[in-house]
Amino acid sequence: VIESNSTEAGSLIFTTPAGGTDPQATVQLYIPVSTGDGTTLDWHNVGSPVWSGATAADFYIGEDNDAWLMGYDPTVQLPLNYDPLNPFLGAWLPETDLNAPLPGARGHFFAWRNNPTTRDNTGIFTFTGTIAGEQEQEVLTYTGSSGPGDNNFNLIANPFTCGIDLVVEENVWQTEGIEPAVWIWDQVAGNYRYESVPGSGGGSGDNGNYPQFATDIIAMGQGLFVRTVANATH
Repeated sequence: VIESNSTEAGSLIFTTPAGGTDPQATVQLYIPVSTGDGTTLDWHNVGSPVWSGATAADFYIGEDNDAWLMGYDPTVQLPLNYDPLNPFLGAWLPETDLNAPLPGARGHFFAWRNNPTTRDNTGIFTFTGTIAGEQEQEVLTYTGSSGPGDNNFNLIANPFTCGIDLVVEENVWQTEGIEPAVWIWDQVAGNYRYESVPGSGGGSGDNGNYPQFATDIIAMGQGLFVRTVANATH
């Protein structure tokens, strides 16, 4: 079991030998509960820390708690006058099938809160399945155009049981057809944060006036946006 709690997260770095099989593991993610009076939610970009075997049900900790898990559709056309500090509106898709598989590279927006009339929860979510030990690929969506109003933002996630350094491990991001940048929602700031990515191919990398990350590390289970400018994989 790779354990996590409110102050630290476990990590496992390994390589699957050529012709070998990725192992099975149980992995925990700590996701803070929504605070306040219950009328607002604290949202997080998240993803499953196991490459395969997770389902939407893994984000729901029993019937005593409220939870919202949202996917993102990069094909939805954006308004021509959208706010450049919030360009991802209008394309959120609620995950309504609890048995739906959640591949490790697919990101989601997630929020949850304790039901005040029943019990509290620690915020530790548990996933069991196959963990990734080498580079994995996911086909990204590109609508065929990069003009005004075109979306092409893909919500992906770190599928590994360890953090990824955007600067040191630039080979991870040497993918043709994407902007040389990533965006992550910062609930505390109430805004997205941006980081340019060395070695990425295509696009301008314009940060859209977003503040930069405080760190170059993409944590295990962290969701993030990339934007395609052509057909691409990551």
